[in-house]
Amino acid sequence: MTRSGKPLDAFKVDEKLCLVAEAQLELETEGSPVRVESLSIGLSNRSPDAPPPFCSSLGRLGANDGRLLRESIAELGEVLAAMTLNRVEAAK
Repeated sequence: MTRSGKPLDAFKVDEKLCLVAEAQLELETEGSPVRVESLSIGLSNRSPDAPPPFCSSLGRLGANDGRLLRESIAELGEVLAAMTLNRVEAAK
């Protein structure tokens, strides 16, 4: 449902959706040039240390007022944070 209460026509309830993310990390240390790295969690283009994206049906993601969707987005943020920390540690 949309905020107006009308049915969402873009997707069917049983349609599978996947949560993906892309970020860019810029590391700068004293005496070293800026190092830019991509962080990607996706279906076909993901970083070597990234897990596969979480996928589920729209109906399941939206159930219980979107609880699973909210939890999955929070977990996606945690995964990106862990990937960032790994890269920072490797750059030391």
